[in-house]
Order: sequence, then C-alpha cells, then structure tokens
Amino acid sequence: KGVWPSSRALFTIDADGVPLTVVEKGGGAVFEGEKALKSGNLDLAIQQFKEELATYPDNEQALLGMADAYLKKQQFDQSRKAAVDYLKVVPDNASGLLYKGISGMYLGDYSTAQRDLERAVRVDEKFFTAYFYLANVKNAQGNPSGALEDLQRCITINPRFKQAYNLAAQILQQQGRVQEAQDILNRAAQL
Repeated sequence: KGVWPSSRALFTIDADGVPLTVVEKGGGAVFEGEKALKSGNLDLAIQQFKEELATYPDNEQALLGMADAYLKKQQFDQSRKAAVDYLKVVPDNASGLLYKGISGMYLGDYSTAQRDLERAVRVDEKFFTAYFYLANVKNAQGNPSGALEDLQRCITINPRFKQAYNLAAQILQQQGRVQEAQDILNRAAQL
C-alpha cells in the first residue's frame, strides 16, 4: 500500500472517499531536477531533487530521479537508498525494484539484487531491462545458463536491445561456443 495522492496534491476528485483524480502543484525543483538529469548535470539534479524532497518527501518523481542520478554518478549506496525510499512510497514498483537491484549488483550484493530484479519481472513480466540486469547478476554468480535464459527473455520482449545480444555473445564465448557467439553478434549488427 503506497502513499497516494502525494503531498503535492492541490485537490482530488473522490468517489466514496477514494481519490480518482489528483491535481498536483506544477513546476518547482522536481522539474528543474528532471531537466538537469536529462542534460547530464547530475550534481544539479541531485540538488534539485533534495530541495523537492525537503518540501514533498513523498514525491515519487524526485525519489526515482535521485536513484537514477546517483546510479549514473556510480554512488551505488545512495542510489539504493533513494530506491528504498521510493519503494516505501510506491511498494512493488518495477522501476524502483530495478534501481535497487542494479545498485545492489554494483555493490556486489548479488543475492539481494537477484531478489529485487526477480520481483521486478514478476511485477512487470515485459520489463526487458530487468531481465538484462538479472542476467548480469546470474552471470556474476557463476550461473551462465540462467543468464542466457534471462537474455533470451529480454530479446524476445525487445528484439532491438543490442546490449542483450552482446552479453549473450560474451557468455557464449566464455563457454567456448564461439560460432554461436558470432551468430548472435551478426544478428545484433543487423539491428
């Protein structure tokens, strides 16, 4: 059970006491943070998201933006903390679980990362990015066959996701399956 509407809500339209539509306050630091994140100014993005969260601590967009910015800065502890905070507001959200899982993977916490990423694909079974990172985790744990299965799922969902082909080829090469690896790289080159 999450927190909705957020504290940015100006008013709601309810039916039987249940909010159906929300009008939120526009503008502000969260939007400046998004602009900074898109332009690659990660420090400014984080600063703006922190400013937003000081006023609206349950702002989903700011929390997820903060997780993304810290991940891009390779500050994985901070990214995971922002993702955990996000999941307190929006439990079982696939994007929050993805950021938490990726951060955990880069921190070397593979079992927790695997749990988070598996939960993300249970929440959204078409979340190809989660399958890709789940494959990375399984490969790092010495489970190349599990990694290849997840990469196949990823490619089935999004056949144009080149990173999945490249990782599959890398795993196959490590297994000595050079021709299969080359075939996959050739398929990726045609995308």
